Amino acid sequence: MVRRLRQHPGGLRRLNRRVDEAARAAGRDPSSIQRSACALVVVDRAAGERPIPEGIAAVEGDVAGHLRELAEAGADEAILVVSPIDERSIRGLGEALAALDRGS
Repeated sequence: MVRRLRQHPGGLRRLNRRVDEAARAAGRDPSSIQRSACALVVVDRAAGERPIPEGIAAVEGDVAGHLRELAEAGADEAILVVSPIDERSIRGLGEALAALDRGS
């Protein structure tokens, strides 16, 4: 179940509601709990460096938009698993993050 939720903003929202309920039941402030999301970012499918597990929708294309959606869904941080992990993909992610910082 967690695999399907790990990068989908709607799944993250549902999971966050469950975490909030559990925190309240334990007498904790839900806002005191940091939330992480993991996303498989596929820059080049043909590279075949990392298989895409069944049930996981890899992020391809608008990485900045996806990160924005995860933040809106409650993620405090995003862990990016990149395929392939090479200079070209890292530079591309740098550009996506710069766009995110600019708000574009």
